[in-house]
Amino acid sequence: MGSVDDGRAVGVIGAEFSERELRQADLLAFADEVGAPARPVLVELAEPTTVRTSVESLDVTEPMASLRLTGAPALPLGPLGAHTVARLLTVLAAELIGTGRRALEGAVEYAGQRRQFGRPIGSFQAIKHVLADRSVQLDAAWMLVREAAHAIDGKRADADVAARTAVEAVTADALQTHGGIDFTWEHRSHVLLRRARARRSLLGSPAHRLDVLADRLLGSADPS
Repeated sequence: MGSVDDGRAVGVIGAEFSERELRQADLLAFADEVGAPARPVLVELAEPTTVRTSVESLDVTEPMASLRLTGAPALPLGPLGAHTVARLLTVLAAELIGTGRRALEGAVEYAGQRRQFGRPIGSFQAIKHVLADRSVQLDAAWMLVREAAHAIDGKRADADVAARTAVEAVTADALQTHGGIDFTWEHRSHVLLRRARARRSLLGSPAHRLDVLADRLLGSADPS
């Protein structure tokens, strides 16, 4: 956890950064969590006051890194408003929808090619009904994400919840549709599942996001 003391940032900031982007970045904004509420600050990434360290990542397509700060210059920013958080969550939700679509397309294609008992496995209800359900679930989540993008006001906390829930279900069922071949390292489907699961730490749990939504809805309700 990073903190700021007298304009200098110290501590270790998690393992939530893209290593590629972190090595290219000159500045980094993060929340100083010492005290309440958390305060966003801007830190200059320059040696020797910052050290980047590679860490193992569930998402094999996006190597991650942690960051150690030892007195890096830090500039306090304004309050981290709901609009900023809403924009970030909407972008992450849209990325997840893309991951889900790629997984679903691969599963549908494979189900139409793989034959068992003289028929494509996609003709069996156990396969086609699951894929149809996931397609509907993914489309519903995409509509919420689009609505959130058109009206970034922090009031669509359900968009990222729907996206994450749908994409985790889609990628898991896509993995099962492919059968044993999907568990090989060379196949892409497990990579998509890993990517979807890796976004948990960025989006937060669905339960927490639904609590946020409930608070906003109840807060806007007429007490009379």
